[in-house]
Amino acid sequence: MNTYQNTYVKSTKKHKQLKVTQSELDNLRSNQNISYKNNYDAKEAQTNIHNFFEIMDKYDSSQSYNDRRAKIEKSYLASINVTQSDLFKTDREETGEVYIDNNHMSSDFVSAKLYITHIKNGVLKGKVLEKHTITTKNSDTEDNEAIYTIEYDLPTNQITDIKYDYGVKGVENG
Repeated sequence: MNTYQNTYVKSTKKHKQLKVTQSELDNLRSNQNISYKNNYDAKEAQTNIHNFFEIMDKYDSSQSYNDRRAKIEKSYLASINVTQSDLFKTDREETGEVYIDNNHMSSDFVSAKLYITHIKNGVLKGKVLEKHTITTKNSDTEDNEAIYTIEYDLPTNQITDIKYDYGVKGVENG
């Protein structure tokens, strides 16, 4: 092989390597843009999801427990599909009595963290890890963690569907 052919082969190999490198950089940039967009959407949704669970998990009487639906409706954090769901049954509907008052229970919201699984056509889908603490009349506390599957409509900034997946409980004597 002469010098010209040798230079040509080396130049062709370098050009192919540059194309691969450029392709990898383009993919990285694309993924960064997608990640940035998801992070921005997640930040917007995270605030509303935090506020939703704060209202849902903070009560100190049967009355405040039963008022959660009205508070969520007034805040426009969730669609009617969510506010009319079983999540907002009154304590009498759930237990047949005013269970919270009878047991001197209260609940304090701790946190709600959104984990996006995907975003498509303006609908964000994901999981929420929610934490709250329940206190009883004997000052016993129970830390609770629950997982919810949610759908969140980005244009209206509302939770449009929510499903309780499962929870984990732990008890501490106060």
